[in-house]
Amino acid sequence: MTEDNRITIEYLADHKQYIDLCASWAYGCWGCRTHGSFERSADMFQKGANKTDLPMTFIALCGDMPTGMISLWESDHDGSPDQIPWLASLYVHPLYRGKGIASLLIERLEKEAVDLGFKIIWLFTEDAEHLYEKNGFSKVETKMAKYGMATMMVKNLNPAHTD
Repeated sequence: MTEDNRITIEYLADHKQYIDLCASWAYGCWGCRTHGSFERSADMFQKGANKTDLPMTFIALCGDMPTGMISLWESDHDGSPDQIPWLASLYVHPLYRGKGIASLLIERLEKEAVDLGFKIIWLFTEDAEHLYEKNGFSKVETKMAKYGMATMMVKNLNPAHTD
């Protein structure tokens, strides 16, 4: 990418005008398959438009054009209470895929998780194991989720310490 279309990763809290867009991306990808609603999705992203606590959402921007998003949630699906936090709602608009934006979003989310004091991060994916493995996640198990078979993955955010 040239300097003119540089990608920045910013808090959704600083770009609240994109809450409904993020909600529509999430509902279109996941909510419509789990009997969710756009309103419930919009509520999640409204709650995620903050900078200090979970849930928290980041948005990828190319100039002022939103290109993707990622969230950090306290829980996702049916994870146990000791599995906190969760990478969720990673989405890159189809026109911007293959440009490394997903990895930039993951990197920014991991930095925030570390800044918040977390040592590990969890996720579920139904079809992006390779992307997450490329970004240092390891497969834990494959199991039935609300939307079909999914792989649970985990990443140690402080690999120097394995406790």
